[in-house]
Amino acid sequence: DMASLVTKPGDVVWDVGGNFGLFAFLAAHAAGPDGTVLCVEPDPFSVGLLLQTAAELPASYAGLRVLNAAIADVNGITRLVFAVRGSAANHLESVAGTHTSQAGRRGSTEIVTLSLDSLLDHYDTPNVLKIDVEGAELLALKGADRLLTEHQPIVVLECEDYNVNKASAFLLEKGYALYDMNMPN
Repeated sequence: DMASLVTKPGDVVWDVGGNFGLFAFLAAHAAGPDGTVLCVEPDPFSVGLLLQTAAELPASYAGLRVLNAAIADVNGITRLVFAVRGSAANHLESVAGTHTSQAGRRGSTEIVTLSLDSLLDHYDTPNVLKIDVEGAELLALKGADRLLTEHQPIVVLECEDYNVNKASAFLLEKGYALYDMNMPN
């Protein structure tokens, strides 16, 4: 699993777009009791499940904190669309793409947006940053200029096809080497 590949004992991990916490819980196991994991998730239902599971993690896991917010380029308020096809396809209303139209819409709610740079003022700086934000990848990256420039965590980015070129160019400009996990070694 990707979380175990990139996370070392004692690491600080930010899981942005945590959904039900698969990456976060695997990272908490890999980081161990000296590490910490911050799971940022906009869907209130998923946050409730994350909090229940986090409270039951064994002492051998990193502490897991859960933040109910969406990540974007600025701090503000926007709408989160709840997708018919499941919570993994929930997305910010402002994000347009093929995946959003195929996901359907079963409602929406207002949600606070925070930039990754603003999280630096409240949480330990991550060694590992996982981003899976259903089409809002560029917003998340644009709000992480200081994090990516000054701290350069390992970034695991799940990116919609229509954002790959721009996201890649952004990370290359910040000095990152890129690896496509879908390509054979």
